[in-house]
Amino acid sequence: MGIECANAWTILWITTTIGTVIAPIIFIRLMNIRLASGYNLEPGKLLSFNIIEYTFLQGTLAMLFTSGRVLCHGIDGQNGLEFAFAGWMALPILIVLSLLFDKLRERKTEKLMAKND
Repeated sequence: MGIECANAWTILWITTTIGTVIAPIIFIRLMNIRLASGYNLEPGKLLSFNIIEYTFLQGTLAMLFTSGRVLCHGIDGQNGLEFAFAGWMALPILIVLSLLFDKLRERKTEKLMAKND
């Protein structure tokens, strides 16, 4: 694409950081719309969100351990293992987000049931 390697990594990290913030907002809105229309959220939707958010989190957290210059030119002997560490760091964040979504779903369902009574 004609982009220098280190700049491409910077663009990727900016994109994943934006995605990490925006994806939960979009998911909450979709969940609320779905619940308001009388349907519960299917497990496949949560699984899809988890995969997308995990990818975004892993990319975002990896920038804490390395730089584009290191990844492109192999300085300091790093070999990409930092992405595995970032993946392990992303798991607790993803678990907390899933628990938060479950609580929000419960509250929304209770509110809708009280409104219908």
